[in-house]
Amino acid sequence: MVRNVDDFDFCLPSHAQGVLEGLQQLRTNPKLADVTLVAGGREFFCHRGILALCSHYFYAMFSGDFAESIAARVELKEVDPGALEMLLDFAYTGKVTINQGNVEGLMRTSSQLHFPAIQKVCSRYLRQQMDATNCLGICDAPCFLHLPPC
Repeated sequence: MVRNVDDFDFCLPSHAQGVLEGLQQLRTNPKLADVTLVAGGREFFCHRGILALCSHYFYAMFSGDFAESIAARVELKEVDPGALEMLLDFAYTGKVTINQGNVEGLMRTSSQLHFPAIQKVCSRYLRQQMDATNCLGICDAPCFLHLPPC
């Protein structure tokens, strides 16, 4: 592209955050979502592109030759709906709160659905929480395989 002397490049720093906030609001309108995830009897209105960007699982599902790639509703069996909701909120906002009450469910569900950023942050959280009183319990839990050995 040839640049002219009078070209003016404009970048709105808040644009990315505004788009994320707008997409989060679009989730509340089922007409603007292109897929409904169902887990534990709960429905979550979503956008395939957002899910595919944040999750290798959804990328493979929606870009492959699977029935789910064009289905309006996708049922996720054996997925904790509370943890799924937190993962979806993260996908649309880039924010998540991890605590002792939700870390196990988040770790398990992020492993199931391949949300690598959440898997890493849950592992980091658990490493920071590990001490002599809980080390063996954490290391024995099957969903915490990403932690180094005690």
